[in-house]
Amino acid sequence: MENLKRSEFVFLYDVKWGNPNGDPNDENKPRYDEVTSHVLVSDVRLKRTVRDYLEQNGQTIFISKKGDVQTSEARTKELIGDSKDPLNDILDKAIDIRLFGGMLPIKLSKKGSAGDSVTLVGPIQMRMGESLHAIDLSFIKGTAAFASRESAQMSSFREEWLVPYALISFYGVVNQNASVNTKLTQDDVDEFFKSLWFGTKDLITRSKMEQLPRFLVQIEYNDNTHNGGLDAFVSLKTEKSENEIRSVSDYIINIEKLIEFIKKHSNRISKVRYFVSDELNITPDLKTLEGVNIEKFKMED
Repeated sequence: MENLKRSEFVFLYDVKWGNPNGDPNDENKPRYDEVTSHVLVSDVRLKRTVRDYLEQNGQTIFISKKGDVQTSEARTKELIGDSKDPLNDILDKAIDIRLFGGMLPIKLSKKGSAGDSVTLVGPIQMRMGESLHAIDLSFIKGTAAFASRESAQMSSFREEWLVPYALISFYGVVNQNASVNTKLTQDDVDEFFKSLWFGTKDLITRSKMEQLPRFLVQIEYNDNTHNGGLDAFVSLKTEKSENEIRSVSDYIINIEKLIEFIKKHSNRISKVRYFVSDELNITPDLKTLEGVNIEKFKMED
């Protein structure tokens, strides 16, 4: 079994005139913190992005959106048939279970085990994403394509809430302990980060048009612990009012605290990996770090 190391990461992406994560309990309005005026995105939404990209690129996904809607039992049967070692076989097949865990409708093959399902804690866990600045949601009305009823003479109206612009931050942890149970490999972790970047860019739908990855950093530790709250070391600076931000050129991302943290804990850090979009204004430059094993992610779509 491959020995992974504990790591934590921060991922930033932006959205322009879209709905990054509609709330089904609030008429699909973008998730929104009324106290801070920050847009919110669930970890489930980001995991869906990763799953879709992986599946489009030939990986087997357990929680798939392709084909007809299935029960978890039917999906398990489809992937591994009447396996004599169902847990290991499903882990060998489905990369999303290795990454995120899940509840599998299979009995453990171990003698004396009870129950009809197995719950695996995912090695990769992410907190809910949050914009780094305040946002005023925009309410838009438009004409729908069809009438609301047969006797109507005019098309009905549609209403929607959109986010004019938001830079959204996700924080996550790769837990080497949980990886043992899901058989997560370093190749899987690399595929996850690649899917974060390109999967976000590939979300070309009406509500997700022009979502672009901007910044990704992973800090890997050699003592099997992590700091926590790494996203607190990344901040947005702008000369405008926060709710007037409309593009990546309207602000600078300050990672001075992140640089200071890395320098202070360099003896604990095994590796730092990063990737930054060409359009993002960021200061200071991560490449200026000395005495730390630092490298760019190998992003090849």
